[in-house]
Amino acid sequence: MSMWETLGIEPTHDEPAIKKAYRIKLRQHHPEDDPEGFKRVREAYESVLAFLKEGGSVDGGDQDAANNSVDSQMNASGNAQGDAPENVDAATNYDTATSEEDSQRQEEDEHPLVTECLQIFDDASTRFVPNVWEAWVEKSQLLPIDEQEIISNAVVNVVAARHWIPGEIIDVLWKGLGWNLLLTGTEKQTEIGEYLDDWRQQALWIPMEDIADLSDAEQRATLSFLRPFSIAFGRAQTDAMQYLLRQPTVTNMIPKPAFMVSLLQAFIACRAYPESVTALMLDTLSEQSLDELGIEQLQVIAEIALKLGRSDVVLKVTERFISRGAYADAAETQYFNTLRQDSMLAVCFAFLQQQWQPLPLVYWRTERRLFPAPEEGNEKRLFDWVYGQLTGRDIPSINHRLDFAGTDGLSALLIQALWAANSGSYAWMSSLKVQLHSALEHGEYNTNTDDREIFALRLTVKWIEQTLAAQPGCDTLRLKLASYETDAFLNTDALTLEEVSSLSKEEWLECVRRHPLISDVWFRQLEEAAILVADEIRERSVYPAFADSFCFYRSVNPDYSMASSYGRERFEGVFDWMLFFYSHLGRGGADKHQIMNAIQPLPDHQQQNPLAQLLPFATYAETYLPESLDGLDAFPDQFVFRMIVDNQVGLLTRTFEQDALMMMALEGDVTAMVALSRMLGHAHFDEAVVFWNLAAAAIPRRPQIIAVVDWQQQRLLELREDKKLTKDYYEYSNPEFLHAMLTNNREWFTSPAELAENSPIDEAKAFHYPMCNLLTQLHLGLDEKGYDLSSVKMLSDARKGQTSLQQDTTDIAIAQLDAMYQRQLDKDLAEKGQDIPTFSRGKLKWLVFFFLLAWLAVFPATLQDVEFSSFATKQEMAMELLMIGMFAINASVVWQISRPMLSNANKKKYAIYAMFTFVAALFLKSFFLAAVNIFAHFFSASGLSKLYANGKWEKKVVKEKAINLRAILGFKDLKIKERKASTPIDIDIDIDIDIDIDIDIDKASTPMDKEEKNHGQS
Repeated sequence: MSMWETLGIEPTHDEPAIKKAYRIKLRQHHPEDDPEGFKRVREAYESVLAFLKEGGSVDGGDQDAANNSVDSQMNASGNAQGDAPENVDAATNYDTATSEEDSQRQEEDEHPLVTECLQIFDDASTRFVPNVWEAWVEKSQLLPIDEQEIISNAVVNVVAARHWIPGEIIDVLWKGLGWNLLLTGTEKQTEIGEYLDDWRQQALWIPMEDIADLSDAEQRATLSFLRPFSIAFGRAQTDAMQYLLRQPTVTNMIPKPAFMVSLLQAFIACRAYPESVTALMLDTLSEQSLDELGIEQLQVIAEIALKLGRSDVVLKVTERFISRGAYADAAETQYFNTLRQDSMLAVCFAFLQQQWQPLPLVYWRTERRLFPAPEEGNEKRLFDWVYGQLTGRDIPSINHRLDFAGTDGLSALLIQALWAANSGSYAWMSSLKVQLHSALEHGEYNTNTDDREIFALRLTVKWIEQTLAAQPGCDTLRLKLASYETDAFLNTDALTLEEVSSLSKEEWLECVRRHPLISDVWFRQLEEAAILVADEIRERSVYPAFADSFCFYRSVNPDYSMASSYGRERFEGVFDWMLFFYSHLGRGGADKHQIMNAIQPLPDHQQQNPLAQLLPFATYAETYLPESLDGLDAFPDQFVFRMIVDNQVGLLTRTFEQDALMMMALEGDVTAMVALSRMLGHAHFDEAVVFWNLAAAAIPRRPQIIAVVDWQQQRLLELREDKKLTKDYYEYSNPEFLHAMLTNNREWFTSPAELAENSPIDEAKAFHYPMCNLLTQLHLGLDEKGYDLSSVKMLSDARKGQTSLQQDTTDIAIAQLDAMYQRQLDKDLAEKGQDIPTFSRGKLKWLVFFFLLAWLAVFPATLQDVEFSSFATKQEMAMELLMIGMFAINASVVWQISRPMLSNANKKKYAIYAMFTFVAALFLKSFFLAAVNIFAHFFSASGLSKLYANGKWEKKVVKEKAINLRAILGFKDLKIKERKASTPIDIDIDIDIDIDIDIDIDKASTPMDKEEKNHGQS
């Protein structure tokens, strides 16, 4: 490439044009960024100047010679660093140069630009003006390379003797004189280059213009302080900083705001706050210069003012923050200003700061402590929610608008606004904005005397306004949502296509989170638009929890209608009651009494609707209400009641002893069975599985327990996995088969008859095998055929081999099976009355007895030889008829006894055996076979079910109209009677609430004392 091409111009004698092209190329090839390119440009420029100086022509053949002279010129110029001073110490050792170097230095000092450089440094009015130095550098870049080398080396010596020069000036010289090439030179050159490189990065804390007006001595003194101090500050050398700060009169040399702020920043770094100096600077800055300072400088002043307790300065700085839109800084300043006096107000400021300028969550857990926190009451709930937001936790102490019932004061109003902006409806936010403005305008909450409260209100208003301004959606959608929180919202029209498309999917999800009680029509429209998808809702988890759960349950129950909660009979205040009703899908929140006192009373015509069924649990939140639970089953579609059931199970688990729960479960309390399954899961997994199955089998008649049963099933499956009890295959005969029975799918269960065909191993006989048979019967229910109870009877036969807990579990399971038969008996009696099909074991035994008498009377006569012929005598014919009659009687006995038999196989075996022994006895004339035949009839009749078989009830059971399964299975009731006598459930309710709720207090159970609870759980 030719020298002209390198400069990017055509050959010319126009020296100004050549210099202009050179300057343009220098900007493109900065010596720091592209040292090689810079070197090429400079050499090309030198070659062009030399070519023109020698009188070369730009039109003819001198071009080739000129181009060929570039290389020689480059060689002549030598390496850019070859003649750089090699014996220069990085800091101060330039005075030790050799005589040869002194001669070279004399030449350098005599250069006009070096002289100009010295003049600039000596002139206090120009030495700190960047433009002056940039102009000087541009002149040096136009000189030949060898002269630039001379100037560069000379200026290195000049700056080395002036340690007070600011880094900004060194940086201009570094870039203009190509000092970066020193870093690639000899060892000493590299040392000099590193020293200069470090120096140029040490910028002053204040603009150089601030010291340009000082005298020469003042400038040097100030810089002699600032440079070492900035170095010490950058290296965190607090001892050095404190030493420099103790020097006299330094702070008065530059009455500039930036300088004073820098010193205040130094005080913060040193944690030293000399009162006289800091007070003077704070007064000066706050009275004259706050408007001139930037946000970072105001932050320094605020920190110092807070340290010194200068509330007047804090007030002024906060005002400046707000006026400049630095709301996060204003909130942070007031957070520290308020922390010690009012933790509730402080936590509001902290929340606001986190919204505008989020800090790491761990910062609020460790670095910034909010104390002292309220210990109880509504203030604690409000504080807990805000603090949870700061630390990344959605604490459910507040879940909706009604949870602010019973709260008052400025802090409550502020946190209402903060919660609304975070999770509330836009309609509620607009209402709160009006209240906040009213508080500011009319001086409510003593805001006219406390600047901190005024700032809290102003900043909260800003946050609310910003949130409202960001509300998405078209105007018509906003207008519809404006009626949310009122009964009128229930009359809103369906969404239009424009309204649906005006929000993105994420915006709609956020809208539904803020407005969970959108109409069923809206909800289905959003489902059709694939905005609300059941699987996606199942996977996500949002706050508040009740809104998340409500959305999920609506998605999986497409036929559900919100109007069913109030029986489709609207009344004044119905929206608030719906919010109160569905909020029970979540936990926590305000005391329900406060909410019920704050909303409209429930009308009388609603007393039979789901809303009224909720009232006992809201009123007696810490009381177990079994009868009220039974009433919930009349509304199986109300999934809110499933959470009520879960709360009641949790109450039992937390506050009742195991023996008390056993007694309740024995009396048929399904909720207590679920509680026992939870309580026993870790220590007694097998028994926990049994209690879960007892509860799961009750779902058809207790539909509201389905949720708690499903949740407990998941817990037990996880426990089974943790305990390594999961297997690929379970055998009926082993105890582990019980672990497989964690399902309520009826199709999974094997019939009890098939189970009975398996012979259990010894370890399974006492409890596991018969219990599996019993649970299977409960899950499948009583069918027309009935069940053989011989396998279940093993629970009675092997009772001594069971543990005490297994015995208690067996008693409860038998009671449940008894109840299943009793329900079927009551149903058949109600439907069929006297026509109910029956069989009588007693009558069949009497039939066998009469057959025995007939057999005894007839059998001796059969011992005679009888010939069956047409010429038989009358006696012989009578004998023939007698034998035929006995055969018919035997067949009738067989038919009567076999009818109540459950197994067809047993029927066939019995019939064949009875008929064979009868015929054999006749033909063989054997008393032994006759006796065998009689015993076969008698024992078959005795082995028939004492309860139910093939659609028929045992006559004695029908007569008594009661099932006594324990007696049938051979149990003794002594232990149960003892437990009933020794385990009373004390009831002590003392609640004074003026509300009309029909509760049978005598059948309600209350928690035990804390010590008793701990003892029972241990």
